[in-house]
Amino acid sequence: MSEFNGPAQDIFGRSLFFACSAVALYTGYQLVIAIYNVWFHPLASFPGPRIAAATQIPYVKAPTWSGYRLLSCHFIDASAWHDIHGHHADAQPFEKDPRLNVKCFNNVDNLFTAKHEDHERMRKVLGHAFSERAIKEQEPTVQLYIEKLIHRLHEQISSSSQAKVDMVKWYDWLSFDIIDLTFGSSFKCLETQANHWWVDMVFGSIEAIVFMGACHRFTISRTLLTYLIPKRYKKMFEDHWKATEETLACRIKLGTNRHDFMSPILENNIDGKGLNRHEMLSNAWHFINAGSGTTAGILSATVYFLARDPKILSIITAELPYLLYCLSETNRIMPVVLMSQAVLVPPRGATICGYWVPGNTGVTNNQYACYRSKTNFKNPDNDVPERWLDDPDYVSDQRQVLQPFSYGARNCIGKRQVTPPFLGTMELQLALARTIWNFDVGICEESAMDWDDQKVYMIWKKTPLIIRLAASTQAKSH
Repeated sequence: MSEFNGPAQDIFGRSLFFACSAVALYTGYQLVIAIYNVWFHPLASFPGPRIAAATQIPYVKAPTWSGYRLLSCHFIDASAWHDIHGHHADAQPFEKDPRLNVKCFNNVDNLFTAKHEDHERMRKVLGHAFSERAIKEQEPTVQLYIEKLIHRLHEQISSSSQAKVDMVKWYDWLSFDIIDLTFGSSFKCLETQANHWWVDMVFGSIEAIVFMGACHRFTISRTLLTYLIPKRYKKMFEDHWKATEETLACRIKLGTNRHDFMSPILENNIDGKGLNRHEMLSNAWHFINAGSGTTAGILSATVYFLARDPKILSIITAELPYLLYCLSETNRIMPVVLMSQAVLVPPRGATICGYWVPGNTGVTNNQYACYRSKTNFKNPDNDVPERWLDDPDYVSDQRQVLQPFSYGARNCIGKRQVTPPFLGTMELQLALARTIWNFDVGICEESAMDWDDQKVYMIWKKTPLIIRLAASTQAKSH
């Protein structure tokens, strides 16, 4: 037995030695990198906690920007929007940061990830689907589903004077049914009053994208970390892609006879200047992600803030234009997407907020930090719609910092037009106005405390919002 233990122990000892050596070498490497980043890196003079420069892990805040992390700077100053995303004569464009922008399953760029030239080409083709004329043509479809939402909500209170409903579910169902505008077929969530299986796939794939983006931040351990992503997220990502591929194929077969967002894309997809099949698929996948949970998120958050403040609710009921200020305030307090687009500074460098930033540095506007900073807003954590009404108490607010649809050539294509209606704002205004006009809303105990304290995976992971609904006086009189 002792003869066997000798070689076995020797092998174990060597294995342990090599394992400990590998850990020590990696730890030493990380320590050297941390020292370099804190004291010798070109960004070392930028403000922010030093621990944020040493490692990718912590999240940072600072007066002019939220800070810098290794090769990236996060700005919160209003001028950063123009400096980063605005048009500059004779200047190279800020391209998307590949470390944070995860491509689709087919590894083909879409409007969100494409480089400057491809982005211009795609935007020109896709712009036909989001023109003022095209969106006006789609308004009846949006109205149809909003009417169905209101009808279903009235059904919930038909047997009694009031009912408890989860508005997150209802607004999710509305958003996914409106995807009818893209594919020519509805998920029928409002009709069945249940999640279509695809709905869960979409939210799961968004979480997968966040995990993948986080893994891309770590150069050496990237591959290993990717294996640690939960399998269920990877499967949702893949299933969402397959469903998009099959649905798009069915929609293309319908041709241009049906008037939806795909029609103008197909009509203008000529002379080799349009989108190829792979790019159509990648963009369709992106639009489903961008147009579903985001709309439901801002609607749910606005209803939450209104329901917990009867004073604001009474004003909006009497003065419907006040609704726009409530939407602006909700976009500030609880922006649908907490970060703006992550881009790279051109190789020759650029000046941002008065500071010279070296080339190939990742930069972004941290929306949540922007909107919750005392530098930009008075009482930033309070829900105050009056700040958008030129209230003298809030005259010092930096309102121009609020850019929920992003800024410049890469802003949300749904807000591309110079004049209303914008697709995103049209959905929001119609759905919210109809809800408030038809129902008296009150917050239930289940959601009264800190509903807005939620996890974030690029967008908020919404928890149930239990609202007490009762038919409003004006609705009863009609």
